[in-house]
Amino acid sequence: MKSRIVEKLQRIYNPPVFQGDLSRESYFEGWYFKLVTADEGRRFALIPGISLDRARGTSHAFLQTIDGDTAETQYHELPLEAFRAARGAFRFDLGLSHFSSTSIELDVGDEQGRLAGSLEFTEMFPWPRRLLAPGVMGWYSFIPFMECYHGLVSLDHVLHGELTVNGETIDFTGGRGYTEKDWGTSFPSGYTWMQSNHFGRPRTSCMASIARIPWLGSHFTGYLLALLVEGE
Repeated sequence: MKSRIVEKLQRIYNPPVFQGDLSRESYFEGWYFKLVTADEGRRFALIPGISLDRARGTSHAFLQTIDGDTAETQYHELPLEAFRAARGAFRFDLGLSHFSSTSIELDVGDEQGRLAGSLEFTEMFPWPRRLLAPGVMGWYSFIPFMECYHGLVSLDHVLHGELTVNGETIDFTGGRGYTEKDWGTSFPSGYTWMQSNHFGRPRTSCMASIARIPWLGSHFTGYLLALLVEGE
């Protein structure tokens, strides 16, 4: 019992790492990597994760992509066994693709399309951890039975490398990135979210969201606001 409590606290104080386990009946966990080229001409998002639904027999791993210019979305479904996460570190594999806090290596192809390439992240700005506020949710990180938890991995960082998406090679070197994640049993029934790290001043980033949060048969309105200005 003690080891389970220690392991749970270690995960709470390290939101970017895999928070769940693959034996749950109903569960999801996904990371959101936002990628913008240096000239701001291309905007792209990668969302790797898992979706567990034992009752329906539809559990699987996935990689969702979003093209910010065309709004085109692709959903690459993989066997659940394709997901392998490190213990205590933000590092996981999704088939032949690899993800961590500082890099991505992509190799995915199916009827939806083909993605390949590698990226590195430098000059990262993670969310600061404090004793009573281990993540962006503050003390709510300790509240049990919430349907969805949120983690902020990096408010702003520099990109290096390129990706080939359906035959188009996109050079992200010198661009900017942002990484966050969600996990739980379901998304809020209603929410609004926004994020940008492209302002006149360098090292400036803002994320804000508001949502209807169900909890113990009732609900409350929850909001998050993270603001980074010139590195502070």
